[in-house]
Amino acid sequence: MTPAVSENKLFITIDNIPVDKDAFGKGFATGLTLGLAGSTVTDGYIMNTIYVTATNNEIKHVYRHAIHTTIGNADAPKGLVAVPKGEKNAAARQMTEGLVLNLLNDMSKNGEFAK
Repeated sequence: MTPAVSENKLFITIDNIPVDKDAFGKGFATGLTLGLAGSTVTDGYIMNTIYVTATNNEIKHVYRHAIHTTIGNADAPKGLVAVPKGEKNAAARQMTEGLVLNLLNDMSKNGEFAK
């Protein structure tokens, strides 16, 4: 059996972008009060994608996401499900998976894989 060969390529880049202007100050205040003054910090992410077809046609998509982290005596934003503290990388995995699945779903709906 011969493996399938594709001339199409999908490039994905995910970057961490600033959302909170004073994340350091929030963390410092929380640490100074030993957690009594809790804080919530938001890390923003942007995913840029380029799908290059065999005919060198480029299809681009951009998606944004965020991870909210609570420190000390702070409440998480309403409507979000907390990731258990022992699962160190679970939030990053969920965020990455969500971004990529949204991309693949949109590309499938738009018929972009057939191009």
